[in-house]
Amino acid sequence: MKKPMSLLFGVLALSGCGKFDWDPSNPRPSTTVMEVPLDGVKLLSPGIRDPHDPIAFQQAEYEIKPQQNLLLRYERLPESYEKISTDNGKLVLLKVTSLDAEKNGRTSLEACPVTRNWSMHAVWALAHPFGEKGIWTTPGGDYAKEGCVVGMQKGRAVTFDVTRWYIDYVRGRRENLGLLLKSETAVRVAGEKNAEGAPRLFFEKFVKN
Repeated sequence: MKKPMSLLFGVLALSGCGKFDWDPSNPRPSTTVMEVPLDGVKLLSPGIRDPHDPIAFQQAEYEIKPQQNLLLRYERLPESYEKISTDNGKLVLLKVTSLDAEKNGRTSLEACPVTRNWSMHAVWALAHPFGEKGIWTTPGGDYAKEGCVVGMQKGRAVTFDVTRWYIDYVRGRRENLGLLLKSETAVRVAGEKNAEGAPRLFFEKFVKN
């Protein structure tokens, strides 16, 4: 049901404040920037009760708003443990593409660590259909509020510094349950069927001389 995106490799520079400087000719010393492929996307809304409803996954765009959240899964991120460094200001960044008007600055979008295992059968009330453990404690997705980060927008690119999520959950607790995107106002973002704008996770990798 899910079709993993192909793994892409890029060389680019990272600037401060969690923003990308898309200049492949000027990478940071001894590093390249790698992309982790997106493995799953699921839209959660009270109106979507059928886990197989096609509007909830494999879409070119999604609307995120109150009572409508988006789950993102990067199952192959653990394969990159030894490659990822968060020393010396290196970041793990999530980048999504806004399909609304271009702007610069803070957005209403937040990326939050998911705290309950979920499957592509997830709906507003359930993380998965297998017993009581599959019931969301909070309908719409369980997440760590203290771990939410606000997206910073430049043009249509919205970037989230999810380094803390990676350190605390993925690497520290070995809990790679993905991220939940939420917003207090309606925002349209590119989905996994949008080849150029799909949600992407990046990290820096050391290059051995």
